[in-house]
Amino acid sequence: MFRTYLFLGILTATLASVGAVGYASFFNKNLFDFSLALGNVSIVAACFVSAILMSIGAFFINKAMPKRGEIIFNFLLTSVTFLSILVPLKFQIPPVILAQITAVNFEGVEGFFPIFVIPMHFFPAMMWYSLRPLFFKNTTRGI
Repeated sequence: MFRTYLFLGILTATLASVGAVGYASFFNKNLFDFSLALGNVSIVAACFVSAILMSIGAFFINKAMPKRGEIIFNFLLTSVTFLSILVPLKFQIPPVILAQITAVNFEGVEGFFPIFVIPMHFFPAMMWYSLRPLFFKNTTRGI
């Protein structure tokens, strides 16, 4: 059973990474270039860490609470995803990197960094919610 959750996490991470890197590439080429502040390796790593943590969390919550575990996990995942957007809102780009980004874009571009990063916080959760029914047919257990 854990292998199923783990495989779901790996597939979630892979597809979320593809989507997030594609989004970042589009944003960097067509709007503002933040590739120096957040590279593709960091994006992929964040997707994989979050998806593996989702797999472990979902497995243990569903094992501990078979009847209500799914709804509790979904609520926690949604809550953590929304809370995670506080990180880019408070993030300060290091001055050395900010100077390079400003040279490529324009003065004050750092205000657009949260607009760049926040949508990517939702990619792993959206992939998880999209793929989960393919792995587990009974999604409402005794609710």
